[in-house]
Amino acid sequence: MQCITLKHILKIIQDSFNTIDMRLLGHGNQVAYILWKLLECKGGYSQKQILEICSLAVFHDIGAYKTEELNELLKFEMVSPHNHCIYGSLFIKYFSPLAEKSDMILYHHLDYIYKDTVSSDYLDEAMLLHLADRITIMLTNNQEIDFEYLYKLANIKFSKDDIDLFAKADKIYSITKKILSDSYTEELCAFFETQILTYEEVLSYLRMLAYSIDFRSEHTVYHTITVTQLSKLLCARLAVDAATTKNVVIGALMHDIGKISTPVSILEKPGKLTYEEMKIMKNHVVVTYHILKDLGFKEIIDIASYHHEKLDGSGYPFGLCGDDLSFPARIVMVTDILSALLGKRSYKEPFPKERIINILNDLAYHGKIDVQIVSVIVFHFDEILDQLYLNCKDIFTQYENISDQYASLTTYFNESYNHIS
Repeated sequence: MQCITLKHILKIIQDSFNTIDMRLLGHGNQVAYILWKLLECKGGYSQKQILEICSLAVFHDIGAYKTEELNELLKFEMVSPHNHCIYGSLFIKYFSPLAEKSDMILYHHLDYIYKDTVSSDYLDEAMLLHLADRITIMLTNNQEIDFEYLYKLANIKFSKDDIDLFAKADKIYSITKKILSDSYTEELCAFFETQILTYEEVLSYLRMLAYSIDFRSEHTVYHTITVTQLSKLLCARLAVDAATTKNVVIGALMHDIGKISTPVSILEKPGKLTYEEMKIMKNHVVVTYHILKDLGFKEIIDIASYHHEKLDGSGYPFGLCGDDLSFPARIVMVTDILSALLGKRSYKEPFPKERIINILNDLAYHGKIDVQIVSVIVFHFDEILDQLYLNCKDIFTQYENISDQYASLTTYFNESYNHIS
């Protein structure tokens, strides 16, 4: 597997966010850049610490997937920001390599005046993130920094020391000028490119992104988890080499990332989709391709983007066939179908073993999916499913815990922290 840096992962995250709402284009990167310069100016942080903190800044709004919350984010003053803070912090806590710093996201809209009402090792960084986030909104809306207004909020909304720090850093690093001219991006990308990630770190970041986006639709997240685990199991059964297996797992994890652009009403519709709804649904594959296409990792992009293609050319969106579809891509083509057949929906129960085998054999017989892969599934069906449910059990439990904690924390914040701006 080629080296994947923090820059690659953050680009996927940023491109995914931009797919949700173009109005937030570059917002996370701008916040990360401001926070980077604030931390450098403040001192006392290692480069690794700054990289991790600024990574969190890029996806600090990962919880803001709802249109109404996105609308709120574009305002300097927010009515109720804590829902997306809670949601984002939980996915960082359970599905990212930065779990210990999740409080930065949880408290990144806490007003300074209430700082002493909570306890966290990362409250100072959360306060700086809050300031950087609001400065970015100020620049977006007004094209300048209104320091007079910021100082009126000193020690109420923001720390006066933090505002002073920004004023100092702005003079040293020309932050405002670089943000407004968009000349900061190359500098920020070069900074993130210095951090090469381990395979486990890559999976952790991508799980966080995939599961948080899929949080809108329980079926979608269970499907993503199942496809990923099935693909890994099949690679082992098919004696696929370790490097290719890693690419297959990453591709499987990302295969439905394009559904970030699909309305929940379609993802969760209890019945057959109309022609127009099916067109919208099918577009998720194109969105997946566009989110991943600039990464430079062709095999991973092909695996993720070709899962609805067919060997006879009857699939979508590209109408590829035969040798255009690599063996790793064929694995995810099959596991995507198998997961759908195993899955329970409001309008269907999981298909029984005999029916699943008949469907897969029929598709293979008519030249639509790979015969070898289907043969392995059919021959080892029971063992594969037993191992699948064992592998998925802990992930499903973790995901369900997030849903429960999201509900309880939201209630707590609504009752106890209505002072959060």
